[in-house]
Amino acid sequence: MNKFYLTLFLVAAIFFIPQYKLAAQSAEPALEFTCQPYLQNLHQKGITVSWSVSLNSTSRVEYGETDQLGSKAVHSQAGMIDVGSGVQKVVLTNLKPGTRYYYCVVSKEVKTLLAYKVVYGDS
Repeated sequence: MNKFYLTLFLVAAIFFIPQYKLAAQSAEPALEFTCQPYLQNLHQKGITVSWSVSLNSTSRVEYGETDQLGSKAVHSQAGMIDVGSGVQKVVLTNLKPGTRYYYCVVSKEVKTLLAYKVVYGDS
């Protein structure tokens, strides 16, 4: 009887444990904030919102004078919206001095970026 349990255990160890490890290794990493949003470069009519992400992504800041937001800003160079991992920076301009603003940062994973085709991730 003890040999049966030992054999069953060894069979389970051979067939189930390697499959579990393979499944864990093949999981795709998820887009995560590696640094929470922070504000910098405050000036009379604007501010820079910065944060950091773990994977290639495109990012934007939604902001407004109420919690309904209403405005969006992205960082672009020569008409191209930035895609990358690491630090994300978006400059908000034409802000009214002495006014409270609400904001939300949004980053969307980019799996493939070609000249006329972008494939986004699930995050």
